[in-house]
Amino acid sequence: QCEWYNEPGNKDTFDASMESKTFRLVGIANYDNNPENLPVVIKLETGTTTDQFINFNRATGVNSENDEADNEVTIVETGSNGEAYSQSFLKATLLQGEFYQYLNWAGTGRTLTVTATDIDQDTNPNVWTATISVVLESAITPAPTAAPTAAPVAPTPLPTSAPTPFPTPVPTAAPVAPTPLPTPVPTPFPTPVPTAAPTPTPAPTPLCGVNSAATPGNGICEAGENCLNSSDCDGTVGGKPQNRFCCYGGATSGGGISYGTFCSDSRCSAQGCSATTGDVQWCCGDGVCAGGGETNANCPADCQAVNPTPAPVADPTPVPAPPTGSCGVKNDRCISNADCCGICKNNGRCS
Repeated sequence: QCEWYNEPGNKDTFDASMESKTFRLVGIANYDNNPENLPVVIKLETGTTTDQFINFNRATGVNSENDEADNEVTIVETGSNGEAYSQSFLKATLLQGEFYQYLNWAGTGRTLTVTATDIDQDTNPNVWTATISVVLESAITPAPTAAPTAAPVAPTPLPTSAPTPFPTPVPTAAPVAPTPLPTPVPTPFPTPVPTAAPTPTPAPTPLCGVNSAATPGNGICEAGENCLNSSDCDGTVGGKPQNRFCCYGGATSGGGISYGTFCSDSRCSAQGCSATTGDVQWCCGDGVCAGGGETNANCPADCQAVNPTPAPVADPTPVPAPPTGSCGVKNDRCISNADCCGICKNNGRCS
């Protein structure tokens, strides 16, 4: 791979002797239009024949017909030091703000993190650049071993005393026979007084109530709640577009949410999801955690404790809805083929 771009300035390197480094690079499409003479590939030198290479997959010019990861940073692993034919493997594609980690990178026992910190489209619209941060975490110094404790000195034995002779015992006079104890007259058993029957304790009145549908923190995604405003609703709104979703409760509270999906989606029902839009009637002790005002705090018998899931970070580049009567052109973001004049590809871009 490196032999493709072996002219001075067309490649740069990161190795285990560096703690961190920031790189700027251009795509292969700008190989001949590179005013700042930036590299087109970054080699992560492992010290073996298998290394990783970072590129900016700019989809323009000779690379305009690319089918995957348009205008994203790619990480590829290959053998032969990247200098001869070898099978290559795509390890990651990164949008701006995303990162990829190698655990025990190059056998160092340390984690290497590659982050696409910026994809600049504006400084020079004809030559986009990508800024990459590569950080190798600091090695942990092992705690020193304590010096061993010296063996204790054996104690000095105590001297043995001369034995004392046993005295000659004085004979004891014959004992006087004891006076026998009198036989006691038995006391008659008293007639027991019957015990009155206990007064039964009345059954407690069940705790019931009627509350509005949504109760934050009860572990159920309810009307008015979604993955952006409540930890009760599951969702993933970052990363690959095809993997994004945002659960909402009720029947209409998902309007206007990118990647919104309803309780019937199995990804939403795993934690708990309610389609109820009216008030919730509940009673503690009926075995059903109905939501509303019934939570683990006031009815642990019905509602299990829920560890709140952190609300997901909103997608930094939400997919805009195409204007009515129009369709997306090449490289516009999309969710389905209906958003494009052509086909919505797997990377969330129109062909």
